[in-house]
Amino acid sequence: MIPHPRGWSKVFSGDALTLCPPASVAGPQVGAIRYRERVRPLVRASVVVEKLLSRFPQFGNVSVSRPEMLVTSEGEYAAHVVVSGTMDGKPAQRDVGLVFGDDFYSMLSGLCVVSEEFAAFTRAVKLLVKMDSLALGVRRRRYLYTPPADWQGLVRGFTTEWSPVDFPRNHSLIHVFPANPLGDEPARVLENMLAEDEAGGFVLEGQRGPEPIASLHGLSGLAWKIVGRFGDKPRSFRDLVVFKDPRYLYSLRLETMQEERAAERQLFLEVARSVHPIPVPTRVEPKEVGNLVGHWVL
Repeated sequence: MIPHPRGWSKVFSGDALTLCPPASVAGPQVGAIRYRERVRPLVRASVVVEKLLSRFPQFGNVSVSRPEMLVTSEGEYAAHVVVSGTMDGKPAQRDVGLVFGDDFYSMLSGLCVVSEEFAAFTRAVKLLVKMDSLALGVRRRRYLYTPPADWQGLVRGFTTEWSPVDFPRNHSLIHVFPANPLGDEPARVLENMLAEDEAGGFVLEGQRGPEPIASLHGLSGLAWKIVGRFGDKPRSFRDLVVFKDPRYLYSLRLETMQEERAAERQLFLEVARSVHPIPVPTRVEPKEVGNLVGHWVL
């Protein structure tokens, strides 16, 4: 849900809301902003822009900016992309704003055909993105980190499993688990993991830790090394890292059967140290809305 900018008109059509600036700036002849909520499936920003442009072949001479990462006032991840081009031989601009939920996204698509108003439309879309309310609250969340270079990712629900290109010859996996709302200490994550593995036949042979560890983005936590095996299978070497902030626990695990595992472990620690904390909700002051649409208020 987005706020209604003062002075703008709005029209509902199906699951979409279209906003047009006031008649004082020529209204719909300048352009419009379209909003859709809970669009599925969840995809990358580049895919959204590609699909959008494919539906409007009349928008030519396209130049697409790199996505700019944003965060909404609720602490949800978002992005903004500027698409420059032409319509009927005249300059035109699309602003695409996306707010990412757990399995859907909200989309704002602004089209402006008056070059003097390009910057105003960009400001409008970006502010509406920041003020978009998904009302998802505190829950399990995906978070930002740097994926292991040249490894392949497989998404399993909220968890991403990374494997090397020569898997299973190199039998190593990095699991990036979702951030869980704070309820336990990091040591409890280790206890739960070992209890689950032992129930499946894992025999613990050795354990080291905890040792302190910190991410490059302000998170602190603990790390453990675990050695054991399942039945007559080769020995399994595991590293577990659990970060903690005032709201969430962030867990990552390396599993490998490589006796010489220095490279895998170094890569895992690089991934762990790249973890960003979940954004903290912030308040968007009403005056920002006033400043945004002030020159369009009737």
